[in-house]
Amino acid sequence: MTAAASYPRTSSEKGDASFSMPSQAEAIREYAQRRGLHLPAGYEFPEEFTGKVMDRPQLNKIRQLIRQGAVNAVIVYTVDRLARKTSVADLLLDELTEAGVALHVVSWGRPVTPNDRSQFLFEAVISDLERERIVERTTRGRRKKLHAGAFPGTGRPPYGYDKVGQRYEMRLVINERQAEIVRRIYRWYAIEHISILEIIRLLRGTPSPGDDKQRKDKKRPVGEWEETRVYGILSDSVYAGRYVYARRTATPTTLSVPAIIDEEIWQLAQARLAIGKQQSKRSTKYNYLLARRFKCHCRSALQPVPSSLPGKVHFYYRCRSLSARSAAPRCGQKPLPVRIVDAAVWQRLKELLRDPQALRTLLIDAQAALDAQNAYLRQDLARIDRAIARAEDDLRSSARTFSVAEREGKQHVAEVFRRDMEVAEQLLADLHSERLKTEAKITSTISGDNFIRRIEGLASRVRDHLDAATFEQRREVIEELDITADLRTQDDGTVKVILHLFGHEISVELQSLSPSIKATGKHTPIELIIDEIAKRLPSEG
Repeated sequence: MTAAASYPRTSSEKGDASFSMPSQAEAIREYAQRRGLHLPAGYEFPEEFTGKVMDRPQLNKIRQLIRQGAVNAVIVYTVDRLARKTSVADLLLDELTEAGVALHVVSWGRPVTPNDRSQFLFEAVISDLERERIVERTTRGRRKKLHAGAFPGTGRPPYGYDKVGQRYEMRLVINERQAEIVRRIYRWYAIEHISILEIIRLLRGTPSPGDDKQRKDKKRPVGEWEETRVYGILSDSVYAGRYVYARRTATPTTLSVPAIIDEEIWQLAQARLAIGKQQSKRSTKYNYLLARRFKCHCRSALQPVPSSLPGKVHFYYRCRSLSARSAAPRCGQKPLPVRIVDAAVWQRLKELLRDPQALRTLLIDAQAALDAQNAYLRQDLARIDRAIARAEDDLRSSARTFSVAEREGKQHVAEVFRRDMEVAEQLLADLHSERLKTEAKITSTISGDNFIRRIEGLASRVRDHLDAATFEQRREVIEELDITADLRTQDDGTVKVILHLFGHEISVELQSLSPSIKATGKHTPIELIIDEIAKRLPSEG
């Protein structure tokens, strides 16, 4: 029975919402069963990533299995689930064909054959082209409405406003109930200098943005405010009478609307926001060794957070899913004391840096893996060059036929080959872009003795000062070695840190953690603080 890999994909790109991951995976499983294709355990690779690039985490795993000869079929739901760009589709089809791996498309009900290349590439690009045309037409129409003095939006109006009228007569009018809440927010923040968190507490129970149109999977209760919503209101110039369309583009357009607050109050709010932003960059009350490099077992970031006890401040790595800002489901991992995690990680790194032989073995293995990666990249480069040569031949052939058809007055034929020329020109441009990216990956990959000498030189410089190293020196080692870390839960409920170093995994046991910290649950730093205070209180009797 043929061993196959399943590749359901979606992304945050507009138009991808209709392709749900579970429905794709189920359709692929049913197709595999009908066709007698075997899907081994662990050979489903669901991906939430753009289809316009080759370098995708889950797709790379499938490509690695193909190189190892572990699969001889790949199944996708539709062509554009594999690729949404002509050059990417072309190169992936070449790679699968060269490896003797069949590509099955569920919507086709069969595998792709050599005669299907044109249809395959057409389907890969047509939905993306159509979406770009829709975006272009929509943008043009909205700008036309703006120039006519009309509100361009078809969705929900900004909080504090209602929409009245249709099309070119649409206007924003003030919703007084919501506008009063907006005025309170600005007064509290800009004039009374109340903190954002205190504002959120004061707003609890009042109507918040989106209460009337929440998604079914949304967990936020009605009337509950979040930091991002308050910051969004405070930073939006619409409340001072200026609605800005396409503000993040090179050509934003401004529409005058009824103002809810005075320009002076809005400017005061912007000044305080700017001060807060600047202070947040400078304020580092504690040093976190794994800051921005540590992920929870649920794949959310583990963020450093402080929590105060009487006379003392404790610091934790807390899963981002527990933050009010996160829309992700809460994973339940209890916060981890920074003191214990950082000490254990640094101790493990000291052991490695003090053992030249173990370090050199690791570096040689890493170099071998990088050399293999470069070899694959060079194969990709050769594949791109072949695709460029093929696209150039297609362009020349289409151009010759186009010229003949024009001379003979066969306009319908000429139009067909004119479109073929446009497709070939776009494909060539995309392929040359892919070639530049692949070359950049090859030249940027650390290589040879220089890599090994650099890391061994770093170890030699710090080896005698590891115990007395300052935080800055420790962090420099982390960054120079480009270390990232994951948290993993064991069968007995304990947790350990996995350091990723040049493709190797180094396990760090957190022996000092108490049982209450090891297990997962719904505790937060505040609950841990309460537990700690309770332990200090005298017992009854």
